[in-house]
Amino acid sequence: MRNRTYIALVEKDFTLNQKVESYFEQMNIKIIHYYKNLNILQLEANYLLDATKLDFIYYLEEDKSFQNLN
Repeated sequence: MRNRTYIALVEKDFTLNQKVESYFEQMNIKIIHYYKNLNILQLEANYLLDATKLDFIYYLEEDKSFQNLN
């Protein structure tokens, strides 16, 4: 299955630290970039993500801007 890129809106008081990085690593999710001033994480996974099943995230959408690069 191909890797999917996501844009995730995180909680207002979100802090990207080792605990958060380990959590996503255990879920086989790669953090590509954290836009701190926008409270947005850009994530990558090789399976469909569901925001209701992930901690720290309350909105998630597949980022289709990278879809045609592969």
